[in-house]
Amino acid sequence: IAIAGDKPERSSLNWTLGHSGNTSKRSQYAAIFDEECVPSCEKCYRDMVRRLLNKDDDTLGSVCDKCCNWCYDDRKGWEGAWPVHDSYPDQPLDQELMDAVGVSYPKNREIPIGTYIKPMKQTFPWLLSGVKLAILALATRLWKKGEFDAYLSTFAVSDKIVITRAKAYADSLYDEIVKPLKQQRGEWALRLKPKLATESLLECGIIPFVWVNESISIPQFVELPMHQLFLGTVKTIYDVMDEFIK
Repeated sequence: IAIAGDKPERSSLNWTLGHSGNTSKRSQYAAIFDEECVPSCEKCYRDMVRRLLNKDDDTLGSVCDKCCNWCYDDRKGWEGAWPVHDSYPDQPLDQELMDAVGVSYPKNREIPIGTYIKPMKQTFPWLLSGVKLAILALATRLWKKGEFDAYLSTFAVSDKIVITRAKAYADSLYDEIVKPLKQQRGEWALRLKPKLATESLLECGIIPFVWVNESISIPQFVELPMHQLFLGTVKTIYDVMDEFIK
């Protein structure tokens, strides 16, 4: 199954940020775009050209420590592209509470995270894990709302839908459970676990159904063929690429 559509339509269906978001410039990825660090530096650009002209030259291909070379894997260039800012949370959650509630840190979004934030290819389970963790942290008042916003913004989820609704839901959990049981922290996990279950978040409209539909994944939301043609993605280009990688 493939779902073809413009990026605004794909983002709308997936409840992720559109092309104008700070962390969603590349479709299907959660990563900041820094025009000084993400594109290829002059050396890397020249290396790519030389590699195209002489693909048997095994002296090329070293990882640059100055730029990301358009790569969205974890490399030194991202230290300059996406440094951790002051509003990003640095207080880790209580591991015992996390285990009892059934919440875990998403990959590359652990707390504390270090000096920079790593780019990640989005998956629905990864997004869901981040939303659950952030709700728990805000509901227990471990994080402030600014930290909550900063954390979820690194997932490139919709701020108008997911972040807004998740924040309101966390506040309701604080009023309903955490605040009345402030002196009975042992009861928090018992009461919060069903509230943070995937079914509860789905029922409250905090996440879309597509996030929990196991038959659909983000890569199935593809660019329109018309746009692929505009970008020059035609059969002759595929033939050149296939020949090069043989």
